[in-house]
Amino acid sequence: MSKLKIRELQAASRKGDVKSMRRALRTAVKVIQATDGENQSLWAMLEELKASEVKNHQELLKNEIGDAIDRTKKMVMADIGEA
Repeated sequence: MSKLKIRELQAASRKGDVKSMRRALRTAVKVIQATDGENQSLWAMLEELKASEVKNHQELLKNEIGDAIDRTKKMVMADIGEA
């Protein structure tokens, strides 16, 4: 919420008349709804990033494990060949 909106809401609430208070509350509700929507959108983006990071990390681990297995097989085959 912008500082200007906050000041406007504070000023309206100090006036004490019902119309100003009603306008201030309507504005506050709109700002809260917009902020809530933005918040939900940001959380969704964070969840997507997290899922992507996990997927990328799993692929990296699979590749590393595959490479380690290949190296081990070569070493075992070389040892068998020497025996």
